[in-house]
Amino acid sequence: MFTAIIIDDEPKSRMALRKKLADYCPQVTVLAEATSGKEGITLIEQHDPQVVFLDIEMPRMNGFDMLQQIKQKTFHIIFTTAYNKYAIKAVRIAAFDYLLKPVDIEELRSAVQRIETVVSATEQQHKIDILQHNMSDQKKQLSKIAIPTLDGVWFFNIADIIHLEANSNYT
Repeated sequence: MFTAIIIDDEPKSRMALRKKLADYCPQVTVLAEATSGKEGITLIEQHDPQVVFLDIEMPRMNGFDMLQQIKQKTFHIIFTTAYNKYAIKAVRIAAFDYLLKPVDIEELRSAVQRIETVVSATEQQHKIDILQHNMSDQKKQLSKIAIPTLDGVWFFNIADIIHLEANSNYT
């Protein structure tokens, strides 16, 4: 069982995600929902969830800005978004799960299942640090990449990579 918070400024998106979680991911219990980044921070501090479904694009404080204001980031993050290709690239490079709206049921199930086998809180914090570093310097190329493996997540400087090779669905 996982406890979760949904943070999204769009009521229909929150409702749809809550319903899909209830219907298709019974291992997730939604504790609360926030309509803004500021409210999300308060709810995270109050409830200490294991998973946060976080919208990237919100008025006043987007999801990335909200994460910068949270001191203890011991929860797993699944980003939800309808757009912003650059943000998706940064999220992908830092090895976070993300769901495009409208949320596909199979993608939701897969993202939730990955949490069951995923990283420790320390690795999660490191992934957030890399994401924030990559997002803070949008003029430069991304400098680090997180590679999920069977043994956890490994972090590499992109400049140190000299060769990549494809193997089925993996590189």
